[in-house]
Amino acid sequence: MPEGTIVCYKHRIGNKKYPQFYKQIVANGKARRQYLSHKNTAETKILAHKLLLSKQLNTPAPKNELVRSKSEATIAYILYSHGIPYRYEEIHDIYGYSIATDFTVMHPKTGQIILGEHFGRCDDPSYQKTVDFKMYRYIRAGYLPGVNFITTYEDSKHLLDPMLVEEIVKKFFL
Repeated sequence: MPEGTIVCYKHRIGNKKYPQFYKQIVANGKARRQYLSHKNTAETKILAHKLLLSKQLNTPAPKNELVRSKSEATIAYILYSHGIPYRYEEIHDIYGYSIATDFTVMHPKTGQIILGEHFGRCDDPSYQKTVDFKMYRYIRAGYLPGVNFITTYEDSKHLLDPMLVEEIVKKFFL
């Protein structure tokens, strides 16, 4: 493996798996691993975002960014059009797991951080595990839907309604 290559794998502690990252480095002629997650949490979060999450970002959104779907682009445009500061897929430690929250929004008047998730494949049975996994952890970490956590949903028959997103934004932020 070339020097400087970054590797990600799942490290098991008990019955939980955590992402671990290391760089392949050469010191004194010997190859060894420099574990990043033990050294620098911020660097680990950046690497997780770049390595694991950036592969499917292909829909343009404001702020010269790419998002995963047209619905997430719609949400981003509506937030942006109202001047509401947000970050897309910022990684948070949610009840012991690094989760890239779709939207991390700062309330323009109070400065409160509100997290937002769009669940866009609700008619896919295998996606239900992802929804359950995330919702359980958000709630256990104190993020309550309708209080400091916003969720939107869609399936192939019920697409996200931009007017609904407008109503949600007005209710929470304006």
